[in-house]
Amino acid sequence: MQIQLNEQTANQAQLIFQSLGLDITTAINIFLEQSIQAKNIPFQIVENIPNEDTIEAIKEVEHMKKNPSISKSYTDVDTMIQELLQ
Repeated sequence: MQIQLNEQTANQAQLIFQSLGLDITTAINIFLEQSIQAKNIPFQIVENIPNEDTIEAIKEVEHMKKNPSISKSYTDVDTMIQELLQ
């Protein structure tokens, strides 16, 4: 079997597995054996759930969209940057 890995992912995984005394091939074999035993992926896959700060930022943006008069808009980027830097 051949698989293609992103180089950064492979390097990060290799460091983790080395610290456990494993090489990537052994780690992948362990994953496959666990998948066979579980007849499933051996860990729970969950969707990205935003944290409280992100939820608050989303709510703020939604509020601003519904009430455009509460936020300032710009037609010129330079003006916006000048005001931000003040």
